[in-house]
Amino acid sequence: MRLIIFILSIVFIITNIEAKNGCCSHHGGVKGCICADGTPLSSKCLLSYPKCNNTSTNKVLLKNIQDTNNSTIKTSLNYLENFISLIPRDQILHKKAFTIYYNYKHKTPNIVFYTLYANLVNKNNYSRKGFSFRPDFEIPKKYRSYSNDYTHSGYDRGHNAPNASFDYNRSIQKETFLMSNIAPQAKWLNRKYWAKVERLARFLAVKYKEVEVVTGNCGSIGHLKNNVNIPAYWFKIIYIPKNKKSNIFLVPNKNDGMKTAKIKKYQIDSIDKIIDICNFKKNIQ
Repeated sequence: MRLIIFILSIVFIITNIEAKNGCCSHHGGVKGCICADGTPLSSKCLLSYPKCNNTSTNKVLLKNIQDTNNSTIKTSLNYLENFISLIPRDQILHKKAFTIYYNYKHKTPNIVFYTLYANLVNKNNYSRKGFSFRPDFEIPKKYRSYSNDYTHSGYDRGHNAPNASFDYNRSIQKETFLMSNIAPQAKWLNRKYWAKVERLARFLAVKYKEVEVVTGNCGSIGHLKNNVNIPAYWFKIIYIPKNKKSNIFLVPNKNDGMKTAKIKKYQIDSIDKIIDICNFKKNIQ
């Protein structure tokens, strides 16, 4: 019995050492993470952090990057800014590291946008432990959403500005848990496919020094409690200033196929497709 307890204690210590060295998962565990350079920390904990330098690389994320390179679109910052200007908003919320265009009727953000810098991505790797979803008191009470609106709904509380992209600063992390940054997201979209897209954004930030990210949702396939809209689509634009190219994703808000979908499956070749699907006004020059 003492031997079993001793072995379990060693496993716990090793896991904690890995966790303190940046081990993570999309929801704060220690499984399934990948280094920015593709390097595994150990067989049970693959990091998404640029500080990994092992030459024995894990090819999963690198293969995803290679796949997306074929669909990377030449764009301009002006085009992206014009796209943002099309997005309807009832209130603009300027947080410490991201901006929210909030929709009163839907009680969700229409878009959230921010910049990721290589020197800050995973700089401190702070845990999300201790954070809870909470209402945003900057929004008038009748237009707020609440964490319990999502309880037993079948939908996850989907971050627009993800916690893992801001784990260098506890105050900014805390703001990512404001309900103004959250929209209903299908479970396996959130935990599998969308997690890959979010890791891609961080990878590209490290590779190219910085990226501009626009995340949003549109359409409706129903409502949660408190009349919170369930979007039909989620989209993300990752713009790389260094080469003036973008990786663009438009994904149906569903579970089917999301556990195994390749990252390129929902990559699209034009921001115009988001404009068309989401019925945004066409005035981009």
